[in-house]
Parts: sequence; structure tokens; C-alpha cells
Amino acid sequence: MNLTYAYIFLFLAILSEVVGTTFLKDTAGFTRWIPSAICLVTICFSYYLMSHVVGYIPVGITYATWSGLGIAAITIIGI
Repeated sequence: MNLTYAYIFLFLAILSEVVGTTFLKDTAGFTRWIPSAICLVTICFSYYLMSHVVGYIPVGITYATWSGLGIAAITIIGI
């Protein structure tokens, strides 16, 4: 993997985290199976991708980008 792929993986990690966070409300306290499964799978996939990204991009930059863009996206979706 090179730096370009690391940024692509970071973008995919952010995208999957946003999808998982969006489905949190639909889980109804993790009592509904399909939204709960989507939520858990996408968030786990996001962390899996992040684990590969931190080998090429420093942890501080990776986490700041991931959390900042994730918060911005969830805020826009929430509105």
C-alpha cells in the first residue's frame, strides 16, 4: 500500500463510520436485528480500515481527519 491507498482507505473508513452512526437511531437500543447488524459491521469495518491507515499516515492526523469529517457528515445528515 502507498500513501494514495492510505487516503482512499481513510475515506472509506469515514464513509463506513458515517453509515454505522446513521443506523444507530434505527437500532432502537440494539433490539432490531437488521439495523443493529449494519451498524456493527460498518463500524467494525471502519476500525479495520483505520488500522491499516495508521501504518502510513500518523495517528494524530488520521484520527483528527476521521473524527472531524465524520462529525461534519453526521451533522449534515442530521439536519
